[in-house]
Amino acid sequence: MRKLLGFLLVAFTVSCGKNEVIYPYAMNQPLNQAPYMGNGFSPSGNGGFSPQLPSGYPSAYTPFLPIDNYMRGNPQLAGYWQSHWMNWRSHCSQRGYSPYDFNQFWFSYTPQQWQNTGFYPLYQQFNQSFYGWANPQVQYASGLSPANFWFNYQGMSYQSW
Repeated sequence: MRKLLGFLLVAFTVSCGKNEVIYPYAMNQPLNQAPYMGNGFSPSGNGGFSPQLPSGYPSAYTPFLPIDNYMRGNPQLAGYWQSHWMNWRSHCSQRGYSPYDFNQFWFSYTPQQWQNTGFYPLYQQFNQSFYGWANPQVQYASGLSPANFWFNYQGMSYQSW
């Protein structure tokens, strides 16, 4: 078994192109819970990241919650976040996207907006800590529950940031 696993790892490594992006999860079915990536953050918890949908937002906003809750929870960033969100909504209406299309928001719009700004390191931090499993092909189930979807990350605390 160990030989087979070693062979598969070598075959996978060799088959990957140098500049090719490899995403850890390619989903065949819509995702209803973010996978635990074993990144050192303890799943389940008291305190830490406990996602809440902002008033008036649909369950489709669930994938946005880590960055939203972080930005809204910091008085110096809350106004910027509102502006970023409103600009995103305007971008969506011009291009026919849903404002709740997390993939367009996170993999296209936000990196373009935050590249060469002080927010880009924050983007990278969220990619490592919350969105390491995400990729542009992931589909999200309808009717997501924030507590269920982010269950694996409830132990995450923003305090160390």
